Amino acid sequence: MRGFTAREVLEADEFESVRSLWSEGAALVDQIDYQLGFRSRFDHLAIDVNGLAELLQARPRNGAIDELGLYMWDREYEELQRRIRLGDRMDAVVEAITGVPPIDPAREGEEPRFGPLFAGIWQDQNDGGRIVVAVTDLGQVDLGAVAGIVGGSELVRVVEQRYSYDETNRIRDRIVAAMQEGGIEASVVVTTSGEGRRIEIWTPEVSAATAAARRVASADAFRVVDKGSFKPIGYPQQTHTWGDLQPGLAIAVGSGSGSAGEKCTWGFNGHTSAYNYVVTAGHCAPTAYENYTGWVSGSNKFEISQTFSTANPWPRIVTVGDTFLKSVYSTTYDMLRAESPYADDNCYHGSGGSSAAHCQWPMANRALHNSWEVNSDVTCASLGSSNTYRCGLILEENFEGRRKVRAAISAVGGDSGAGAKYSYTIDGIIVEAAPSGEVLFGTAYDVKAQLGFDFNCASGARYLPANQWGACPAVNR
Repeated sequence: MRGFTAREVLEADEFESVRSLWSEGAALVDQIDYQLGFRSRFDHLAIDVNGLAELLQARPRNGAIDELGLYMWDREYEELQRRIRLGDRMDAVVEAITGVPPIDPAREGEEPRFGPLFAGIWQDQNDGGRIVVAVTDLGQVDLGAVAGIVGGSELVRVVEQRYSYDETNRIRDRIVAAMQEGGIEASVVVTTSGEGRRIEIWTPEVSAATAAARRVASADAFRVVDKGSFKPIGYPQQTHTWGDLQPGLAIAVGSGSGSAGEKCTWGFNGHTSAYNYVVTAGHCAPTAYENYTGWVSGSNKFEISQTFSTANPWPRIVTVGDTFLKSVYSTTYDMLRAESPYADDNCYHGSGGSSAAHCQWPMANRALHNSWEVNSDVTCASLGSSNTYRCGLILEENFEGRRKVRAAISAVGGDSGAGAKYSYTIDGIIVEAAPSGEVLFGTAYDVKAQLGFDFNCASGARYLPANQWGACPAVNR
C-alpha cells in the first residue's frame, strides 16, 4: 500500500463494506490519508488494504482515537505508549554520557553544548522503537550503564559517527548561511535514522546547493536531496467548517469587509494582566503589521471566517473596536497576539474522537523549550484550512539553528498559526510546511517570551478575565 493515495485505497474492493458504514465520504478519505502517513513512520503499525479495512470497519474505541484522532487496534496503541515511555529515559542517558542535563528549567531557551563525545540520541521507530545513542568514540562509553538506564541492552543501540552533536550543528549553520548567501531555495534538516544523525539539504536546486555546501563543509557531512523546502503556509483553498469560537479553527487576519485578509488558524489563547489574546503566526498579519506593537483600528481587524460563501458572506469579527496587537516575524520567530474578548478561555478544538464539542482539550500547561524526545514524542494540531486534526512524530529540534521544531504533520495553505499540542500540553505554533508532509513550529517558550505574555492554562475548562489567569506551568515533554 505504500505509494498509494487515500482515494485509491478507498476505491479498493476490500473497502466496499467500509464505504457503506461511513456516512461521510470526506471523513473516511481523511482518516485513510492520516492512517497512511502516520503508520509509515512506525514498524509496528501495519499498512495493508485488508487490515486497514478491518480497522476502519471496527473503529475500536481507545486512547488512539481520543488523543490522536486516529483509529488503532488496542495492541497497536499500547505499543505506541510503551515506545513513548521508553523515550522518556533519553534525558538520563544524555546526562550520564555528557554530564550536561539536556533540560534545565533555570536556563530555559538556551541551547546546551554537549562536548566532543556525544553525537545525538533518538528512537528508531523502524527497529522496535529502540533508543539509538550516537557517539564519536565507543571506547569512552560505559555501555552497561547506558543499558541499565533504559532498562536493558535490547532496548538501546550505541553507534559511532564522525561528527559530534555540537559539530553537526556548527556545520549545519555554515551550510544554512551558504544557501542564503547564494540565494538558493533550500531547507537544511538534521535527520536521525539507523545511519546516524545526518545533515540533509532539501532543495530543487541540487547542483547549486551541492556546490555551495562543499565550499563550507566536507562532502561526507551532508547529502543533497531533490525535495521541496519549508515555506510559510498561508492562503488556504478552504476554511474550517463553522463552529464555536475557539483555538483550532480558521481565522482571517485583515479587513473587516469580509473579502480580504490572510487566512490562517487560531492557535491558542493567552493573556497579559490587562487583556486576553488570540495567538497565531506573525506572518498571518497584513504586511504593515508583521512586526508591530500597538493599537490597530479601522479596516485592520482580526476575524473568524467561515467560507465567505453566498450563504454566509460575512466573517464573525473576534476583535471588537480598537485592538492591541503584538507581532514578530523573522526567520527565527513567527508569532502574533491580538486582544479579543473571545479569548477568555483555555479551550482547544476537539479531535473528533470521543467528542468534537467546544473545549474538548482545555490546555493545562506548556512544554519546556526543546524538551521533546526526537522520533519518540508526538505532537498534534487542529488545522483550520485542512479542516482536520493530525498528529505526528517530533523529528528535529532547533531546525537550521532557527529554534523551530520539525514534526511529521501534513499541512496546507491556511494552516499557519495552528497550535501544536499533545493532550493538554501546549507545544508551540505551526508556521511553515514542506511538501514532504512535515511542519515547523515555534516553541511555546519562544512564543511566550517574544510576545511578552503567557498562555491561558488551567486544570479543566476555565473562562476568566485576563487578570485572573495565573502562570502557565512548564513541563518536560
